[in-house]
Amino acid sequence: ERCGIEAETRMLTATGGINTHRGAIFMLGLLCASAGALGQRPTAALIHQTLLQRWGEALAARAQRPSALPGGRAAERFNLRSASTEAAMGFPTLFETAVPALQKARGRPVQTARLDTLFAVMAVLDDSNLAHRCGLEGLRFAQSAAQDFLAAGGASQGVEAAEAIAAEFVRRNLSPGGAADTLAAACWLDRLS
Repeated sequence: ERCGIEAETRMLTATGGINTHRGAIFMLGLLCASAGALGQRPTAALIHQTLLQRWGEALAARAQRPSALPGGRAAERFNLRSASTEAAMGFPTLFETAVPALQKARGRPVQTARLDTLFAVMAVLDDSNLAHRCGLEGLRFAQSAAQDFLAAGGASQGVEAAEAIAAEFVRRNLSPGGAADTLAAACWLDRLS
């Protein structure tokens, strides 16, 4: 635990107090622990199963505690599924949206596949970072923009469509950090297979 606190302190110092990678570290740490607990070659399905079997109860108990983090407090305020709740449920957005989206995109250019996966996640995730920064209205705007992007053909429209959405996100101070963390985890799982 002391190592984790020291690492987080160094991260916050390096980023000027912004928890830039806290969600990714939390998610990837649980996934790595689950992969390491396997006595066989890890697959996404086995990692998911192990996560729920070995740590599901502890994660469910953790999710019941009030959060001291800005994203967790925003999730509570707006009745959203927090990162802790996602973990307790076995990261459904990761395993039911992100991983299948990446698998479906196999054979396409990596940037295109990952861009469509990111937007697929943004379209459905209760991203508490978005809710923290800009309230429920900001979260719903981001979800709607992602849904519209995908409905219009996703990355097949060209990267300019995504760049236009990114510019609007910057203008509105929207940062889909939870979606980015989920994409990183999906990419890691995809590399295992």
